[in-house]
Amino acid sequence: MARTKSVRNEPKCTPIEFDEAIVLFSLDPVSIARVRRVLVDGIPPPIVAQEDGVSTQMLHRQYSKVLKKILEHRTPPVSSEVMVPEGWQSVTIMAPPEFIATIKKQLADYLNASGGRSST
Repeated sequence: MARTKSVRNEPKCTPIEFDEAIVLFSLDPVSIARVRRVLVDGIPPPIVAQEDGVSTQMLHRQYSKVLKKILEHRTPPVSSEVMVPEGWQSVTIMAPPEFIATIKKQLADYLNASGGRSST
Protein backbone atom coordinates (compact mmCIF):
# COMPACT_ATOMS: atom_id res chain seq x y z
CA MET A 1 0.00 0.00 0.00
CA ALA A 2 1.75 3.14 -1.22
CA ARG A 3 1.20 6.39 0.58
CA THR A 4 0.11 8.93 -1.99
CA LYS A 5 0.12 11.91 0.35
CA SER A 6 1.97 12.78 3.54
CA VAL A 7 -0.87 14.80 5.07
CA ARG A 8 -1.31 14.14 8.79
CA ASN A 9 -3.79 15.25 11.41
CA GLU A 10 -3.27 15.31 15.14
CA PRO A 11 -3.71 11.77 16.49
CA LYS A 12 -7.09 11.27 18.15
CA CYS A 13 -5.76 8.77 20.71
CA THR A 14 -2.62 7.10 21.98
CA PRO A 15 -1.58 3.63 20.87
CA ILE A 16 -2.40 2.32 24.36
CA GLU A 17 -5.91 3.82 24.31
CA PHE A 18 -6.44 2.30 20.87
CA ASP A 19 -5.25 -1.15 21.90
CA GLU A 20 -7.48 -1.11 24.99
CA ALA A 21 -10.57 -0.05 23.03
CA ILE A 22 -10.19 -2.09 19.86
CA VAL A 23 -10.64 -5.42 21.69
CA LEU A 24 -14.24 -4.38 22.37
CA PHE A 25 -15.04 -4.56 18.64
CA SER A 26 -15.31 -7.41 16.15
CA LEU A 27 -13.22 -5.97 13.36
CA ASP A 28 -11.01 -7.93 11.01
CA PRO A 29 -7.25 -7.21 11.14
CA VAL A 30 -7.33 -5.11 7.95
CA SER A 31 -10.11 -2.87 9.34
CA ILE A 32 -8.25 -2.56 12.65
CA ALA A 33 -5.16 -1.40 10.75
CA ARG A 34 -7.25 1.19 8.84
CA VAL A 35 -8.84 2.56 12.00
CA ARG A 36 -5.42 2.70 13.70
CA ARG A 37 -4.04 4.73 10.79
CA VAL A 38 -6.82 7.29 11.26
CA LEU A 39 -6.91 7.48 15.08
CA VAL A 40 -3.30 6.84 16.09
CA ASP A 41 -1.26 7.81 13.03
CA GLY A 42 -3.41 10.84 12.18
CA ILE A 43 -3.86 9.98 8.51
CA PRO A 44 -7.06 11.63 7.19
CA PRO A 45 -9.88 9.12 6.59
CA PRO A 46 -10.35 10.02 2.89
CA ILE A 47 -6.69 9.19 2.24
CA VAL A 48 -6.86 5.87 4.11
CA ALA A 49 -10.12 4.97 2.34
CA GLN A 50 -8.72 5.85 -1.08
CA GLU A 51 -5.46 3.95 -0.51
CA ASP A 52 -7.32 0.85 0.68
CA GLY A 53 -10.15 1.02 -1.86
CA VAL A 54 -12.98 1.33 0.69
CA SER A 55 -15.69 3.92 1.13
CA THR A 56 -15.02 6.89 3.36
CA GLN A 57 -18.48 6.37 4.94
CA MET A 58 -17.69 2.80 6.00
CA LEU A 59 -14.32 3.83 7.43
CA HIS A 60 -15.96 6.78 9.22
CA ARG A 61 -18.51 4.46 10.86
CA GLN A 62 -15.75 2.15 12.06
CA TYR A 63 -13.38 4.74 13.46
CA SER A 64 -16.21 6.81 14.99
CA LYS A 65 -17.42 3.84 17.05
CA VAL A 66 -13.92 3.12 18.30
CA LEU A 67 -13.21 6.78 19.05
CA LYS A 68 -16.50 7.11 20.93
CA LYS A 69 -15.51 4.21 23.18
CA ILE A 70 -12.05 5.70 23.74
CA LEU A 71 -13.52 9.06 24.72
CA GLU A 72 -16.02 7.39 27.09
CA HIS A 73 -13.17 5.72 28.93
CA ARG A 74 -10.70 8.58 28.87
CA THR A 75 -10.09 9.92 32.35
CA PRO A 76 -10.41 13.69 32.58
CA PRO A 77 -7.28 15.46 33.77
CA VAL A 78 -7.07 15.92 37.51
CA SER A 79 -7.13 19.54 38.50
CA SER A 80 -5.55 20.73 41.72
CA GLU A 81 -8.16 23.49 41.70
CA VAL A 82 -11.05 21.12 42.48
CA MET A 83 -12.61 22.06 45.80
CA VAL A 84 -12.97 19.08 48.13
CA PRO A 85 -15.45 19.67 50.96
CA GLU A 86 -13.98 19.68 54.46
CA GLY A 87 -13.85 16.18 55.86
CA TRP A 88 -14.01 14.56 52.42
CA GLN A 89 -11.29 12.78 50.48
CA SER A 90 -10.61 12.78 46.76
CA VAL A 91 -9.83 9.46 45.08
CA THR A 92 -9.43 8.22 41.54
CA ILE A 93 -10.52 4.70 40.69
CA MET A 94 -10.59 2.64 37.55
CA ALA A 95 -13.20 -0.07 37.50
CA PRO A 96 -15.81 -1.69 35.27
CA PRO A 97 -18.80 0.56 34.42
CA GLU A 98 -21.22 -1.51 36.51
CA PHE A 99 -19.02 -1.06 39.60
CA ILE A 100 -18.75 2.70 39.01
CA ALA A 101 -22.54 2.87 38.62
CA THR A 102 -22.92 1.13 41.99
CA ILE A 103 -20.54 3.58 43.67
CA LYS A 104 -22.33 6.58 42.12
CA LYS A 105 -25.68 5.26 43.38
CA GLN A 106 -24.27 4.72 46.87
CA LEU A 107 -22.88 8.27 46.90
CA ALA A 108 -26.20 9.71 45.71
CA ASP A 109 -28.07 7.72 48.40
CA TYR A 110 -25.59 8.94 51.02
CA LEU A 111 -25.92 12.57 49.93
CA ASN A 112 -29.73 12.33 49.91
CA ALA A 113 -29.78 10.80 53.38
CA SER A 114 -27.27 13.26 54.87
CA GLY A 115 -28.46 16.38 53.11
CA GLY A 116 -25.11 16.58 51.32
CA ARG A 117 -23.04 16.79 54.50
CA SER A 118 -20.06 14.67 55.50
CA SER A 119 -20.46 12.53 58.60
CA THR A 120 -16.98 13.42 59.91
